[in-house]
Amino acid sequence: MLSIREEIQQGLDAARRAKTARRCGAKPEGSQSQLIQLLESKGYRLSRNSRRATCPQCSTGRTDFVVAVTLAKGLYFCHRCNKGGKIQNLAPAFSFASSPVRIRTADIKKREFQQWLDSRMKELGDRERRLGQRAALAGQVLQNRVPWPVDQMAWAVLADWYKSQRTFETFWQDATDRCGRFGLYRQWRRGKG
Repeated sequence: MLSIREEIQQGLDAARRAKTARRCGAKPEGSQSQLIQLLESKGYRLSRNSRRATCPQCSTGRTDFVVAVTLAKGLYFCHRCNKGGKIQNLAPAFSFASSPVRIRTADIKKREFQQWLDSRMKELGDRERRLGQRAALAGQVLQNRVPWPVDQMAWAVLADWYKSQRTFETFWQDATDRCGRFGLYRQWRRGKG
């Protein structure tokens, strides 16, 4: 006959040797690696802790983790696409052929305006740089007190620089200000740009 103390000790030893019981609804470890392989085969890059992933459809950068992944439950959810579900059903939900990216007409106009604004800024920047270099040379010519015909050309170059400087300053101010960009957008829409 065993004493109560010995029975408790044997029970504790048996519990320590026994395998840990699986929780109800928990997936075995092997299936998590299969889910990771499935995600990587579909173009998703997982974070270090495998809780976030990049979405191949809407992510813009290499470390743009917008998809929340729960491997224990086998679920995913993209916060930009607002799509989610089971990882096994991932292919139909994120296939590019079935759900094309919708581009609004307003977005096209914004892109065209941004391209126009960028080209206009580059063009005016180059022009301002050239006129500035010419004005600097004209200033040196005037300091050296050259004779009459060259003197008049230097003054003409300086006049061009000072006249165009106001145009440059207003454009740069409008291009960097929200209200000014709206005015430039209206000007661009009218075709006067």
